[in-house]
Amino acid sequence: MQKKNSKTKVKKKKESLEVDSTRFKILFTLIRNDNSMTLTEIAKETKIDKELVFHHLPKLKKDHLLLELDDKTYIAQPLFYEDDVMEDLNSLMKILVKIMLRELKEDMKGFPSDEIEKAVQNNLELFIQTFSIEIME
Repeated sequence: MQKKNSKTKVKKKKESLEVDSTRFKILFTLIRNDNSMTLTEIAKETKIDKELVFHHLPKLKKDHLLLELDDKTYIAQPLFYEDDVMEDLNSLMKILVKIMLRELKEDMKGFPSDEIEKAVQNNLELFIQTFSIEIME
């Protein structure tokens, strides 16, 4: 029974990370773009199925991460376009990645660099997810 519960928790965690990863891709695509984007443009740019993008847009709107304009296009919240905010976020992300990379390189001596890079990405996604959960509580 314990093993089944453990597998279920791992599966739910993986699904949760996949959902977050999809939402981050959508949001970062909007941030990188200078103009608003349609659902179709977002799907094409992110290489995510249009129905899946459609599924995630209401959650991103509910979380106040993006705005839907009158013409049914989407943009990230204006604060993401402010240079000071983006510079600060970029600096903080670089620090987080450096810390994770330093720790993982120590733990993963002898592993190929692409595996270390993937481990950093996974840890960063988990960190962001954990941080966002704590903010919402």
